[in-house]
Amino acid sequence: MNGAGPQISGTADTFNFAYQQLSGNGSIVARVVSVSSGATAGVMLRETLDTAASNANTVEWVPSGSEALLYFNVRPTAGGHIDGE
Repeated sequence: MNGAGPQISGTADTFNFAYQQLSGNGSIVARVVSVSSGATAGVMLRETLDTAASNANTVEWVPSGSEALLYFNVRPTAGGHIDGE
């Protein structure tokens, strides 16, 4: 899968993603093969598909010219800021 769009931040998301609906218990396994410099890749759980939906995500970010970093981010309320911003 290839994605596109700005970083995940602010009060509304503007990136492309693939999704699978899940009800009840479940598990998610993701394998990130490569991430371009300055890009992110990861797994996000969203309340809805709305751009301002509350969500939690774990992403790998590769700053330009640096080693990859792993982050866990949360937007606890719809339309709110990602925790840590």
